[in-house]
Amino acid sequence: MSAKRKATTQERCSDAMRDIQADVEANKGIYPLNDGRITLQEVLRRADLSSAALEKPHHRAFKGEVADWVAGANKRIARGARTIRKVVTERVDDANAQIKAIRQAWTEAELEYVEGRDEVATLTTENAKLVREVQHLKAELAGRNVIPISGAKDPR
Repeated sequence: MSAKRKATTQERCSDAMRDIQADVEANKGIYPLNDGRITLQEVLRRADLSSAALEKPHHRAFKGEVADWVAGANKRIARGARTIRKVVTERVDDANAQIKAIRQAWTEAELEYVEGRDEVATLTTENAKLVREVQHLKAELAGRNVIPISGAKDPR
């Protein structure tokens, strides 16, 4: 029973560390929980374990592994209010630039749409005029005999 519980505790901590790493990656280097700090206690909290869970003698080696992972993880994340503020400000500036580009593209597309709609209206009017002209010419020629053009052979 004890070995099984030990393995379960280690699995839960490992899962919590993977979840923390996924959160950091999803937030581009910023840990979004616990005021941005990754600690041994945060790993235990995420694993839903008590803060004394790794204090038992049979977890000493694993506690060292978790502590090493925490130290490495803290080296890879943005820490401190100024650093985080700078990172967040850069992201906001990038987002605002993207919004501006999208708005510009929208405005250009809207102008192209209006120009295209006007062109369609103009061409529709011109087409109707040409259709009427063709109908008028057909009506004019309807009662007349068609005379072949000189030099062309009669197909009969």
